[in-house]
Amino acid sequence: MSIPGKKRLGKQKLNEAMLLWSLLAVFAVVMSTLILSSLDRSVDTGLRIEGTVFSCDTHRRFRRCTILIGGRQAERATVLSKSAMPGDTVTLKVLRHRLFGTTDYVVATADP
Repeated sequence: MSIPGKKRLGKQKLNEAMLLWSLLAVFAVVMSTLILSSLDRSVDTGLRIEGTVFSCDTHRRFRRCTILIGGRQAERATVLSKSAMPGDTVTLKVLRHRLFGTTDYVVATADP
């Protein structure tokens, strides 16, 4: 003996479950996109530091240079242009990563 409407009730529950899973998938995609986009964000702290280029390693799109600050302290900095050469005086922008709190240095200006 079958119960009237039982088959329809099963389809309705299946549709509700599929809707719930699709909403969960959309939520996961949105959250992962937000998290991945925040991984790439750095905030300019407004600090500028003078230094002298000691050495540079050339990569495809940028260079990583060792900068001497005050003649002693060495920091690695990203040079977006290829204008900074060893011996040049540069101004470093101090950046802080939003998510991890790490500090990075980018050459703001280079004076030959």
